[in-house]
Amino acid sequence: MTQPSSSAPEPRDQRKSPRQRWAWRWGGLVNLSRWLWREAKWLLVAVAVLFVATGLVIGWVEAYEILMGFRSPSNAKHSVLAWALSIVGWAIIPALIGAVVGYLWLCKKPR
Repeated sequence: MTQPSSSAPEPRDQRKSPRQRWAWRWGGLVNLSRWLWREAKWLLVAVAVLFVATGLVIGWVEAYEILMGFRSPSNAKHSVLAWALSIVGWAIIPALIGAVVGYLWLCKKPR
């Protein structure tokens, strides 16, 4: 016969590592970076390249203000880059944010 161990069994939550407890509480945030890289890497790379190119040509502050919609792209030196960056800031960035929120919602929703 085997004898029971003298130490009391640990509660289930204490046996998990801190990362596992965090993953259980926050659901999709653990895999968010992996999901973004798998699903949207070319979109993120294209936005970054366009922002860097526009920042180098017309200036970083002006490129940021155009991306955020604080300034009109029609007054910029190179209006083609500025208009492309404005469209990205107006349409693609909100779509990307919506995709992230939708992913997180699906990860937290009980099945």
